[in-house]
Amino acid sequence: GDAYPIPRLQETLSLLGGSKYFTTLDLISGYHQIPVHPDSREKTAFSVLGRHFQYNRMPFGLKNAPATFQRVMNDVLDGLLGVDCLVYLDDVVIYAATVEEHVEKLKRVFARLHDARLQVNLAKCDFLQEEVRYLGHRITTEGIMTEPEKTKAIREFPVPTAVPKLQSFLGLAGFYRRFIPNYSDIASPLTALLKKGTPYEWKDPQQQAFDELKKKLSEEPVLAYPDLTKQFILAT
Repeated sequence: GDAYPIPRLQETLSLLGGSKYFTTLDLISGYHQIPVHPDSREKTAFSVLGRHFQYNRMPFGLKNAPATFQRVMNDVLDGLLGVDCLVYLDDVVIYAATVEEHVEKLKRVFARLHDARLQVNLAKCDFLQEEVRYLGHRITTEGIMTEPEKTKAIREFPVPTAVPKLQSFLGLAGFYRRFIPNYSDIASPLTALLKKGTPYEWKDPQQQAFDELKKKLSEEPVLAYPDLTKQFILAT
């Protein structure tokens, strides 16, 4: 498989500090804008009602599709990443401290996309906003926040009655683990039930951990952007 790295979500979002204005861009049909090499098209073939088809454009679901798309976007925006914009697959965010600076960055990014013949979906783009939604988070000048729809799903999650349901809950809560200090310690009674050979017994420690995770996310925590002029304390 293609080992080209996908950006780490935490590192990506932390670079947005010091900005006041944000623009998010969404590419039309994402992967489908990337052509499949003629020699590889037959490898995407499938049959429907006795007819055979193959993809001319990169479909979703291919093992190497995310890595391929990320490589394309990194190449297209080379020199602008981490300065004018950030990109995570088909999601692009442009950030700046002033309107004038933001407009100049928009021009540079759109020029690159135009040259690469990549099209954006204007209906899903937000321009020059002081708050935008990006990669499951709310991005503001003050910091990074959770999305209400996702935390609502966590708060309303019923008590898990089996391992698959517990895994679903931990998947939802774990997405926002950075917002909960000592997440691993709080969740440990729950994760203990996932160990192979452990009987599924929901007792007081599990209920307390379940309720505590819900409570922490109900408080709408805000992650401040790192201030590199101040002292950092590493807690282990």
